[in-house]
Amino acid sequence: EAPGRPILRGVNESPRRRRRTLQHTMARSAILFVLALGVACEGRHTPFGTMPSECVRQVPAGSKLVSARDGSGAMHLTHPDGRRETVVAPDHCHAAAASALERSKSKRTEVSGFRDDDAIDLTGWIDYTGWYPDTSDIPITFFNGTYSVPDTPGAEYQGSEVLYWFIGMQNNADSETRILQPVLTFNGPQGGAEGEPEGWSFTSWNCCPSGQAWYSTPITGFEEGDVLYGEMAAAEDLNSYTITSTIPGVNTTSITVDTSGLTFDWADVTLEVYDVDECLKFPKDLVAFADMTILGAEGQSLTPDWSVVTGSQCDGTTTVVDPLALVTIQCNPNA
Repeated sequence: EAPGRPILRGVNESPRRRRRTLQHTMARSAILFVLALGVACEGRHTPFGTMPSECVRQVPAGSKLVSARDGSGAMHLTHPDGRRETVVAPDHCHAAAASALERSKSKRTEVSGFRDDDAIDLTGWIDYTGWYPDTSDIPITFFNGTYSVPDTPGAEYQGSEVLYWFIGMQNNADSETRILQPVLTFNGPQGGAEGEPEGWSFTSWNCCPSGQAWYSTPITGFEEGDVLYGEMAAAEDLNSYTITSTIPGVNTTSITVDTSGLTFDWADVTLEVYDVDECLKFPKDLVAFADMTILGAEGQSLTPDWSVVTGSQCDGTTTVVDPLALVTIQCNPNA
């Protein structure tokens, strides 16, 4: 199923409200499920939705993850210094991860915020593109691009908001879905989880092997006008992908994840947000995703026929200027 049609003005009010209510329900479903089991947990935002904090793990840049083959659901983590660790998620994390992945698949046809006269209330994927290659071209083996860093939202408007921009890949046809994303993040002062940088950061994310979301050490030290580089690249045997997030000439952070038996068949360019209740929480500038390359199963160059989901509150606009050379996403352009 291809991503949905653009969301435009003139949509009836009642369906908008129903869709928004459904999205909020889905965004909280993992936490509510855990609470129903009587398990105490604190939720935190991720590029895959809200998850229990104990189901989200930061690892050092350059770490490698391999799934255990013994049915235990464990992950074998190899640190950059060669030290090995076996990680077993709490039981309730598997339900939380399943919910996150289900939400991810549903985002192909839904948008969370709609242009209307109601109060601003934006959560989830709001403006994005998505694309399925022809069956003969999958799996997608490589996807890269640059990201322009926009202006920083005014300090007087910052709060608990979390803003994510990324290119990404998913294996939607498989029974066990994984998500790969190099993510540009803006955390308001009360927005990020403990240990996450306030303001701008860049990191590599993977959801959700063995019931956990994994991300590499975030990197900082960039500012408005800088250009970042993100990449997802398969190993020659296709049994792993490395997600790399780079400040060119300054720093890089990556994570390599086990993808044995998985076929990545969907790509996207996305703005995802949490706890945005006024448009001035967005940068005024657009984020430009440029100089992208997508390679198929035989290393052949692919040109995406992006489907666009856009028109969120705050005049969200996703524009495909050129399928590979330039895709832009902007909210609140008239601020």
